[in-house]
Amino acid sequence: MQREITAEQPLLSKDGRIIHEGWARKPYWKYVRSDVASGPYRIKEWDYYAITNFKEKWNICLTFSDLGYAGLFSITFLDYERGKYSTVCSTKLLTRHRTGLGANPEDDYAVSFSDGNMTMAFVKKTFQRHILATAPAMVLPDGRKGLKIDVTLLDHPCDESVNIATSWQENRHCFYYNEKRCAMPVVGELRFGFEKVAVEAGTTLALLDWGRGRWYRESTWHWSCAMGMTDDGHRFAINTGYGFTDRTPASENAIIYDGKVHKLGDVGFTYPEDFTSGVWSIEDEAGRLSLEMVPVTDRRDHIDFKLIKSEQDQVFGHMKGFFVLDDGNRVDVDTLGFAEKVHNKW
Repeated sequence: MQREITAEQPLLSKDGRIIHEGWARKPYWKYVRSDVASGPYRIKEWDYYAITNFKEKWNICLTFSDLGYAGLFSITFLDYERGKYSTVCSTKLLTRHRTGLGANPEDDYAVSFSDGNMTMAFVKKTFQRHILATAPAMVLPDGRKGLKIDVTLLDHPCDESVNIATSWQENRHCFYYNEKRCAMPVVGELRFGFEKVAVEAGTTLALLDWGRGRWYRESTWHWSCAMGMTDDGHRFAINTGYGFTDRTPASENAIIYDGKVHKLGDVGFTYPEDFTSGVWSIEDEAGRLSLEMVPVTDRRDHIDFKLIKSEQDQVFGHMKGFFVLDDGNRVDVDTLGFAEKVHNKW
């Protein structure tokens, strides 16, 4: 039920199907856009970053995406203490995958976007990812106006990540190639209004959700990620998800501990109908993971244009529970994270 891929190989055959579906500790598949069995308007490519500071309890989400018919860019700042967030977003039409997003996670590439609402730039070079973003008109949850981000995410060369390549039962030409690179250390500085704040080593970790694919017309998924540091200084992340594509060959459920993947089996979520009035529970089938999340806010985005419909509820909160490593050691955690349910028709 969990097929591990251990060597580099092409992602797609010449007819646009995944050659070998499964999961991997490195992004071994090589994606070639011209191999996708569709026109440019069906291909979806994105880099999504979530940066969490555990000392001051804030989260920054940045989205760089290219859907072929449009590029979508957004910056969100979330304040866990106040339970509020601020967002700016922009669209660039008819991008046709010319935004600069790299074909593979380990490629060096750069993306930039600017309009009257925001400026966003991202440069990936070897084991560093530099992000520069500004939203001068953003009103932050504490009332200050303006946000500037200038941070570097540090990849450890030996760190593993969670990678899956899966397709849909309804149409095997529709596929999803994804890397979750979790718990990357972050350094740099932010500016809140006129106040400059250093991002100190050891206080902040980042997640990269990197994805390329041709999606099925309608889909629903659940996803959750929590990152943190143990009291004795170990970096960890918990990544879980289900419902998106046929997960028979592989899931993305894993614990990442000091840069090493400890694979989990099936995982399920329970949560209140309105997403925020009660506690979320995330548990695996083998008793190796048990988390409860107390929500602080729902980053909600619902649109319905009939032909295009999207219902996104990304709930941020306080995560508490435990996980068990491959060697049987139990690790208790008390950290910050999010869990989401998303339904798309596009």
